[in-house]
Amino acid sequence: MVRKVTCSMCNGTHNFKVKEPMKKEGARPVGRPPKSGGSRKSKEAAYSIDPSRPVRQYNLDTNFGIGDVINHPKFGLGSVEATYLPNKVEVRFQEGKKTLIHNMKNNR
Repeated sequence: MVRKVTCSMCNGTHNFKVKEPMKKEGARPVGRPPKSGGSRKSKEAAYSIDPSRPVRQYNLDTNFGIGDVINHPKFGLGSVEATYLPNKVEVRFQEGKKTLIHNMKNNR
C-alpha cells in the first residue's frame, strides 16, 4: 500500500489520499466495500499468538514452520500460517499478513 508520495507541484513528500469519485445521491463510493461495524474486532480475533510457543527472532537464514512465533524487527510478533517452497512463509502480524523470505542459508 502506498503511504507517501512525491508531489509534482512542490516536490515535497505528502501522505497519499484516495480521491473519491463524485457520487450520485444515494450511491456508494466506487471501489470501497460497505463499512461494517465489526471489522476491527474480526481482524483482532484473527491475530493471535500461541503463548506456549517460544518466540524466535526473524532471520533470513533461519528455517520457520507453521505455528512458529516470530519477532520481526519492523512488524513485531507474528505467527507463521503457511510455508511456500522453496523459501517463503506467510506470517500474520497485528497489521495483517506478510510474506517473508526464510531459509536462505542453503540458497546463497
